[in-house]
Amino acid sequence: MLTTHGYRVLSTDGPHAALEKAVEAGEEIHVLVTDVIMPDMSGPELARRMQPLRPGVRTLFVSGYTAETVRGRGRLPPGSAFIEKPFDQLSLLRAVRALLDQRARASRPA
Repeated sequence: MLTTHGYRVLSTDGPHAALEKAVEAGEEIHVLVTDVIMPDMSGPELARRMQPLRPGVRTLFVSGYTAETVRGRGRLPPGSAFIEKPFDQLSLLRAVRALLDQRARASRPA
């Protein structure tokens, strides 16, 4: 969905591979899109481990659980966003765009 709208996507098959790709990728990574619940490592843990590797990266969490359930079981990192599965293309694009715009506003001098 994202590549068809001009975004460059680096995909992996799991959280450990995502961390490796973050180290190896030569270009800047602006947004991490991850499920909240995964085998081996949670999405919030992945986002926490990604921060030192890619400072300023914003995270879009996706889950089949409702937003209330996810937020009730633990805090999502500040500056992150959440969309509930199933989601449509427009919802994904809007969520990614909002995170990119948020990141751009944060990096502008005051």
